[in-house]
Amino acid sequence: MFKLRRGFVSSLLIAFLLTFVLAVPVMAEDTSDTSGDPMVPMLLSGSVVDTDGKALQSGQIILSVGQGAPYPYEIIGGKFRAAIEALSKADVNTPINFVVVVSGKEYAVQPAEAVLYQEAANIVDVLITVDLKSSGSGTGGSGSSGSGSSSVAVIPPTASPPAGSYDAGKDVTLTTGTKGAVIYYTTDGSSPKESATRINYSSPIKINSDTKLKAVAYKDSVYSHDAVFTYTIKNGSTEPTEPTKPNEPTEPTGPTTGLTDLDGHWAAQIIQELVDGKIISGYEDNTFRPDNLITRTECAAILVRALSLNAVNEETLGGFSDAGEVPSWAQSQVDAAIKAGLLKGYPEADGKMTFRPAKQVTRVELATILSRVVTKALGEQQPPEPNFTDLAQIPEWGLEGVGIAAQKALVNGYPDGSFMPQKEVTRAEAAAMIARLLSAI
Repeated sequence: MFKLRRGFVSSLLIAFLLTFVLAVPVMAEDTSDTSGDPMVPMLLSGSVVDTDGKALQSGQIILSVGQGAPYPYEIIGGKFRAAIEALSKADVNTPINFVVVVSGKEYAVQPAEAVLYQEAANIVDVLITVDLKSSGSGTGGSGSSGSGSSSVAVIPPTASPPAGSYDAGKDVTLTTGTKGAVIYYTTDGSSPKESATRINYSSPIKINSDTKLKAVAYKDSVYSHDAVFTYTIKNGSTEPTEPTKPNEPTEPTGPTTGLTDLDGHWAAQIIQELVDGKIISGYEDNTFRPDNLITRTECAAILVRALSLNAVNEETLGGFSDAGEVPSWAQSQVDAAIKAGLLKGYPEADGKMTFRPAKQVTRVELATILSRVVTKALGEQQPPEPNFTDLAQIPEWGLEGVGIAAQKALVNGYPDGSFMPQKEVTRAEAAAMIARLLSAI
């Protein structure tokens, strides 16, 4: 039983993909219960050629299945490797959708033979032929394969001024044609989709040195394709540009009052109460960054503080091959969260387990984590089936957790009645859910 404080959650698949992380987390499912095992990614290896049989030297291929979000992969020398995972077992034997992007245009493509999604299948070889003489749909449009359709609705960011050589101090503005989309970017070469150092774009980026700017747009659980802009400074150096982020994510250790970016925010009062209770904190620049996505590391640390768990050593981390990636400030807290059974690991293709400390937490994952706290504190629960319009998109391993979290009013649906299980959680949303948890237990 926890000692409670009442101050009041796919892209590296080792040995096959070097750059894609698509394994489904065990964090939301006990491996001892095979009835609800998470989906295992399907591996594909393919060639992409034009109608003359010539290999495409560059571009992207976008894969999707069922209602899952599209996943982009790079085409290099006419080849691509990919891993795709479905949202549920209902997508088994469902055709995989293919879209190819070349020079900013999207082309509907059909493999030589229809490819059906198979869980834990052997590597499937695919031949894709692209008619580059057709008009294409343009960046951010939609295309369809012979077996279904694939909507790529989020338009990648554009930069002004465009990539090029400029004097130091140039301000770069990022925009996207998708209304309501959020833009994330990095300047350290990491992925803007999942890096712990990514930044939520809110104001022009000042370029003071040679910089490779990577950016994505994000809306309704769908990311755009990566946009990369390379800037060089005339007679400049190669020192990192501003704003900079440390290589290791730092713990928010800023002020407990006077946070400058909460005025008018819907979660301002909730956040301040948690700050006052020393459960969550701001950053040294007097900001809380409520709309930044929360990582597994941050989630673990907040829960350990909220539940007054004993964080002493890091012996449990030794079971994870990426234990060294857990920031030093959070190692004991992550260890405590793992020991308490709140967060678990991810099985990789080589048999090892990873924790993925920088991975953002989704709504279904956080709901499952919070449900574990409820069960430990209040005993076994028998929640009714959650009543959301997108219930079919909730993975089997997350249904019970979402049901418990919904029953206890820890999570709410959206105005259209949906839950959006794969939507990543912001710091503000996590604060609100954890505040409700403390009230419920």
